[in-house]
Amino acid sequence: MYFKLKRHYRVSDTKEVVNISISLSHLCKVGHVWPSDINLGTKVNIGWNFSLFSTIVVVIVVVVVVVVVVVVVVVVVVVVVVAVVVVVLVVVVLVVVVVVVVHM
Repeated sequence: MYFKLKRHYRVSDTKEVVNISISLSHLCKVGHVWPSDINLGTKVNIGWNFSLFSTIVVVIVVVVVVVVVVVVVVVVVVVVVVAVVVVVLVVVVLVVVVVVVVHM
């Protein structure tokens, strides 16, 4: 990935405005991205002009990541619940065995 980074500094009305323009020639092979100027001052304005294909790819990637995270969380919760149930069952069995042995 090839990019150019230009910084222009100027002081205007007791505040410093930093303009950073970044031009990306290619973003892998998913399409072309043209970032607009990023103005850093009292507020940050970031504008991205995506091609349709790049937008679709980004949406698909975000959806896949969210689905993977949800699946991992569900699996972890199920494993924890199963572990707790197993521990409770083992404790109950041990208590029953101890009670039976004591009363014999």
